[in-house]
Amino acid sequence: AAARVEDRFGREVDGALVPETVPFGAAPEPGLELGRFEVTRAQWAAFQGAEPPGSGADLPVTDVAFEDAQRYVAWLSELTGDTWRLPTEEEAKAFARAAGEDWSRVASTGPQNRSSHASRDSTTSPVAGSIR
Repeated sequence: AAARVEDRFGREVDGALVPETVPFGAAPEPGLELGRFEVTRAQWAAFQGAEPPGSGADLPVTDVAFEDAQRYVAWLSELTGDTWRLPTEEEAKAFARAAGEDWSRVASTGPQNRSSHASRDSTTSPVAGSIR
């Protein structure tokens, strides 16, 4: 079952809602964890210090600039003590293949689509989407 805090997807760290990560066995880099779901509107609101939306809080956040996504993973790193980062293009391709997605369709949406996932490398740190 997906991690939830009250009725929101994610887990709580120091009172902030952050993405739940899961190991990604097909990752190009061993030990990589990926956000189980896209970063939600409620998780993004925690980063911004704003109230989460009343409805649609578990929907993916959209229209995020690359620079803002970079600030988000830096915030996650500071908050959790793990290293978070955005996935590389190679990792994003591996994630898309594993999910049965056509990379050309994913790539055509531009970096803003890939920025909605974060990840984490559990051997050294996390990435955000998050790759952790």
